[in-house]
Amino acid sequence: MTNNTWRVVLSRDDLDPDKARQIELNNQGMTLLPLKDK
Repeated sequence: MTNNTWRVVLSRDDLDPDKARQIELNNQGMTLLPLKDK
């Protein structure tokens, strides 16, 4: 990593408004996950 910056690149399919998602940060990077029901 350069300059301690992070970026996640999403495909157009990942941006479906009917499927809410959240980005989870961990030691290896970022992961796009389905939104959990409350």
